[in-house]
Amino acid sequence: MKKFLSLLVIAFSLLQCEKDDTSTYSSSLIGEWDWFITCGGVVGCLTPTATHSTMKLVLTADSTFSRYLNDTLRSAGRFSTYILISENSTDTTNIINLDSSIQKYHIYHDTLSLSNLTFYYGSGYKRIK
Repeated sequence: MKKFLSLLVIAFSLLQCEKDDTSTYSSSLIGEWDWFITCGGVVGCLTPTATHSTMKLVLTADSTFSRYLNDTLRSAGRFSTYILISENSTDTTNIINLDSSIQKYHIYHDTLSLSNLTFYYGSGYKRIK
């Protein structure tokens, strides 16, 4: 019974947000991004120095993305963005779907923050100039 109630609460919480498909992605997402940190979970924080690796995320205006590890293409596909709007407040959350990997995103100056919705970890990227 407790499991059922927990699932019911989670389902109700998800229904409180609606997807706004009329929004378009921010043009500030478009470009090349250099990974500089990932934090969360049981591993703590990882950096390029600690992992001896580089990662780059490329987002293009035709809604495609490419991920590189040490200058080698590791994944590519399509991306889309939308805004979750809470029905109980004016809170909104920017969401990016990178080929079925759904994450919150936030851009502040030249830094892109991507946060996983379920596993409590996030990554930071700096715009490549």
